[in-house]
Amino acid sequence: MVEGFVFDRVDFVSEPAYPRAGLRGIISWSAMDGAQGPQGLDPKPDEKEGKRLDDKIEELRKEFETVKAENETLKQENSGLRENADENQNLRERVEALEVHREAQGLLECAGGRPGW
Repeated sequence: MVEGFVFDRVDFVSEPAYPRAGLRGIISWSAMDGAQGPQGLDPKPDEKEGKRLDDKIEELRKEFETVKAENETLKQENSGLRENADENQNLRERVEALEVHREAQGLLECAGGRPGW
């Protein structure tokens, strides 16, 4: 009874003639490299693992949507803060202009009260 054998070369075809023999060869090659791999391959994916991955994907999608909504909110808040900063800068410039005007008025009043000016 032959338990398995290894091909000298591997042809990549859609339907191999001896699929299990090829898989054993691939598994034995990884074992020769020192890799810790499975001892056999299950052609059907694990349903629990698939469900877990689907749940994780859905969780990440929800998290993405939440972060996306937070980002939009922050953009709107930032826009409002920029408008406030611009308005604040305009008010500062007006206050500075009024202070300069007031100082000029004070100097004119002082000069008007002294002879020789």
